[in-house]
Amino acid sequence: MPTPTTPVLGADELVGGQAIPETTVNETVRRLEQGAAWFQFKDRDLAVPPGARGDGDCYLVAAGGSGFWSGKDGQIAYYQTGTGWLFIIAREGMGAGVQDENIAIAFLGGSWTALATGSAYTDAMARAAVNIAPSTQSGTSYTAVLGDAGGYIQFTNAAAIAFTIPPNSSVAFAVGTVITIEQAGAGVVTITAGAGVTLNSRGSLVDTAGQYAVAQIKKVATDTWTIIGDVA
Repeated sequence: MPTPTTPVLGADELVGGQAIPETTVNETVRRLEQGAAWFQFKDRDLAVPPGARGDGDCYLVAAGGSGFWSGKDGQIAYYQTGTGWLFIIAREGMGAGVQDENIAIAFLGGSWTALATGSAYTDAMARAAVNIAPSTQSGTSYTAVLGDAGGYIQFTNAAAIAFTIPPNSSVAFAVGTVITIEQAGAGVVTITAGAGVTLNSRGSLVDTAGQYAVAQIKKVATDTWTIIGDVA
């Protein structure tokens, strides 16, 4: 009879009369440890297990996995001293940081998608840790960056403000991304389409309706966004 496994991480469950149950328990703890916050991939471009690896090292297996990674393309591989390579099948909504690239990625729509890079990665993680605290923009023009995904931006200038949504070729937000904005000052915020971007809204409205008006912009296709909220 096959060993029963958990539905999300695929960890082996204990069964009655099992010999050396500590092995099952220890492996399950390791799986939970890997994903307790976000997975921390040392690399996501390797198809062959690295020769030098340490206890707890974690990788995303690239296409064409070979050796101990054969048949594990796209899976999460982590190393446990004394046991060897263990694997987790990626599930919708899982997230990870990629250490050698300094980016955040998430498993969305059946594939891993980049969320933020460099300082934007740091900013995105910091805001996520405090339940996405608002960011502030005090100028009269601003173009969205990856770190704004899922965020809340307060525009504070008293003059008119242009908020630009860039094309996917410039900033690759994942489809489904939502950015929330607030006209925190007297200046009306005009949501502006970058090159090749289509902005849709009821009545083709793209301006915030007044101070403290809140609107959202949701990416519904590669270069198509929908505006909702308090716009005029």
